Amino acid sequence: MKKIAGILQKFGAVLVCCTLLAACQAAKPETEKAAPASNAQAGDQKKTDKLVVVMEANPDSLDPQNTTETTANSAQRTMLEGLVGFDKDMKPIPVLAKEMPELGKDAKSLTIKLKEGVLFQDGTPFDGEAVKKNFERVLDKNNNLKRNNFFNMIEKVEVLDPHTVKFDLNTPFSAIVNILAHPAAAIMSPKSFEGGNKVDRHPVGTGPYQFSEWVDGQYIRMKKFDQYWDKENQPAFQTVEFRLVPETASRVAMLMAGEAHLVYPLGPEQAEMLKKNPKVEINNYPSIIENYLGFNHKQKPFDNVKVRQAINYAINKEAMINVVKMGYASIADSPVAPKVSGYSKQPAYDFSVEKAKQLLAEAGYPNGFDAILWTDNPTEMIKGAEFIKQQLGVVGINLKIETMETGTFYDRLDAGQGIQLYYSHWSPSTGQADWVLRPNFGSAFVGAKGNNSGHYINPKLDELTEKALGASDPAEVQRYYDEAQKVVVEDAAWGLLFVDGILVGKQKELKDANVLPDGVIDVRKAKF
Repeated sequence: MKKIAGILQKFGAVLVCCTLLAACQAAKPETEKAAPASNAQAGDQKKTDKLVVVMEANPDSLDPQNTTETTANSAQRTMLEGLVGFDKDMKPIPVLAKEMPELGKDAKSLTIKLKEGVLFQDGTPFDGEAVKKNFERVLDKNNNLKRNNFFNMIEKVEVLDPHTVKFDLNTPFSAIVNILAHPAAAIMSPKSFEGGNKVDRHPVGTGPYQFSEWVDGQYIRMKKFDQYWDKENQPAFQTVEFRLVPETASRVAMLMAGEAHLVYPLGPEQAEMLKKNPKVEINNYPSIIENYLGFNHKQKPFDNVKVRQAINYAINKEAMINVVKMGYASIADSPVAPKVSGYSKQPAYDFSVEKAKQLLAEAGYPNGFDAILWTDNPTEMIKGAEFIKQQLGVVGINLKIETMETGTFYDRLDAGQGIQLYYSHWSPSTGQADWVLRPNFGSAFVGAKGNNSGHYINPKLDELTEKALGASDPAEVQRYYDEAQKVVVEDAAWGLLFVDGILVGKQKELKDANVLPDGVIDVRKAKF
């Protein structure tokens, strides 16, 4: 995140205030034509007119089946719903399903009863056929949708009656409910994507707000859906607008001026500054976003477990949190964050320069070695990489840092070539341990096949994750995940660092607006 001087912050806030004042004055003649209202009524009306949410990036698509971006998921979540979803702690809950579905005893089927009387925002009915068509679309490889492999455990969807569907799986998969709670499993009106319609620019779902307009790089606007099915949670605003503002200083100025009601993300420095504003509330939510140091297990010296363990001991995680995150994070003891279902606490690698040097000597590197560390170019990531360089330099590991634009960084990781060390983070958007362990450490996900950029291969880990997916008893599933996390930690497959805190700034009068542990903004039930 960019630091900004106090004078620049004040100037930005004043500039925004002036802009708002000018806009209000320009609109005055039109306001005077409206029906007379008391001051209280006018204030109440203004509060329910528009909710403004500010985020940093322009989404690549609003098609839930064809994006992997959290920013896109935030906008989609306001308009679209799935059979199940996540509560604010990322626990699965029924949404368009009548009740939580139960997995078959063989973990290969799932039958779901659907809510009745639900309409899509184009007026067509939500039913079992709509569910079937949505999953047939994403499973059809000819459609070239990014989320095709995410659902590859689904063999077919059967419509048992208009309001009952059955998912048949091609392999036992105990994590299927969490997969269906993911934003990619949102149900769209088949009319919106049949016949070549472009749902990437105009999605149609069953949510409380429906798509209105998207101006690239500026805003995504939604309007109230008057026929929303949930009578107890009707939309509180006429309009919800996601403003797209990449500059941290501008986002902060908008919040201070009252032009924005919720801003995410915030940097630690901005959060500390905004704490002094009596009209603003800073929330620090626990996340499932884990920051780690990745190793190329195919390349010496990182193929040696003692070298990897030495690096884990050499980094002072508590100091890193204070320097990089200003205390807004917690030490990671497992590759799975505590808020993720299936987490199992592991013995942490304590900070010990002596232990690190001892292990390096035992591995045959008493004088250390040289290596290249990759990371992407947000300020906070560069600061973290520099801290790692300083810490490892103490034990003789001399790093050269190579930074690159975020897209280039992930493209190079996916290509799996030239990697030695890399500093990155991972958010399992299913809220379940499977989506940490298999993508990052499973042999089927090595290199360009998935997210296992470090080429970590361990048959025992593969066996444990396969058994976890094949078990239907939650206690048995948890035992396998306990063992799997123990294997990863003892093998030092990652350099474990910290779990982010999610910093959100919002107007104090705004209630029931949250950011989920995976970084997805949820304002469906927001109100003043």
